[in-house]
Amino acid sequence: MTVLSSSRKLAGFAAVGFGAFFLGRWTAPESPRLREAAPAADPPAAWSVPASHDRATGMARERSDAARLSAIVARRPGSLAAEDDRQKRLEQWAETDPRAAMDFVRRQLKGDRQAQAMSAVLAVWGRNEPAAAWDWVKMEMPSATHHFDTLLEVFGRTSTELAARYAAEYSAGHPEAALEVHLAALLGVTYRGDFAGACALVDAQAALDPAVRGNLENFIAGQWARFAPEEAAAWVQGLPAGPQRDQALIGLGESWSENDPSRSAAFAAALPAGEIRSLAMRQAIAKWVETDPDLARKWVVESAHHEDFDQAVQAIATQNNLMYREPERALRWAGTIFDDAIRFQSERTILANLYARDPKAALSYIDRATDLSAEQRAELLRQLQAAN
Repeated sequence: MTVLSSSRKLAGFAAVGFGAFFLGRWTAPESPRLREAAPAADPPAAWSVPASHDRATGMARERSDAARLSAIVARRPGSLAAEDDRQKRLEQWAETDPRAAMDFVRRQLKGDRQAQAMSAVLAVWGRNEPAAAWDWVKMEMPSATHHFDTLLEVFGRTSTELAARYAAEYSAGHPEAALEVHLAALLGVTYRGDFAGACALVDAQAALDPAVRGNLENFIAGQWARFAPEEAAAWVQGLPAGPQRDQALIGLGESWSENDPSRSAAFAAALPAGEIRSLAMRQAIAKWVETDPDLARKWVVESAHHEDFDQAVQAIATQNNLMYREPERALRWAGTIFDDAIRFQSERTILANLYARDPKAALSYIDRATDLSAEQRAELLRQLQAAN
């Protein structure tokens, strides 16, 4: 079963993130003193300005602003600070004339600078004019899925419904990109903390392949668990039994163990026996031994011993500090593992670590170990000597 790790995916889509988007403007309240000093009065008829003149003045001002910004952006930056300033000016230009700003980016910039600037312009454009920005990419760069990803994340930060509609539209014509574009939309939706909306977005896509749906639910569970793990756990447990729920449980456990491994371990221990409980236990214990190894070991020792704890015990036995400081104790932990393959793998890891520092001690253990078969003993000796 291929598992999509939320943290990886989060790193793989980091390039489409553009910071928080703030809507609205504030206006300074009018001073009461000014109102008293200048009572309202209708201006003389001779002072009246035709509406057409106002519009013409506004359009001229916009053209002037756009020309000024385009001139600033066109200057060759001589430092990182100047490069940053140009990027900001380019985003300001995109607020008033995104098509002109995009045309400049495509003609004047190259490589990474062009890619960064294009994403920034699209982010501004997509926030202000979603349909126009989407249509531009469809017309000008229809095969650039990453630009659609950029817009979908922006849409998700604005409206769950908008992101869902465009993600469905794109994946209908490009089913091979369904996972990518829905993940982009979910990045924006979960950024706002709308996890109920994220779940609804996936539920509404009846045409999604089950494997894609499982990966999306894995992502939602992982993101949700960072902020409200109990709520995420309740949602995951309410999913229909099967591979999709298993995917979501893995995403949940991965994130929960990062933030609170002890509670994550307790949740994992309460799951039905099987592969998923075993993996969830390993996720929790592997993180727990990094922050509080003694408490983690105590919890495992006092818990009911079961084969599903093997991977959790392996996480303890192969923890770096224990292997370096107390290799004999690490080997005793490994010796309690039920599964023969997991136990041998753990002992091999510990002994390779020990052999690099104290070959005699490692060989002595191999010679006297009672849980190693003749074939395993020979395999360990061959691997250790080959590696050194």
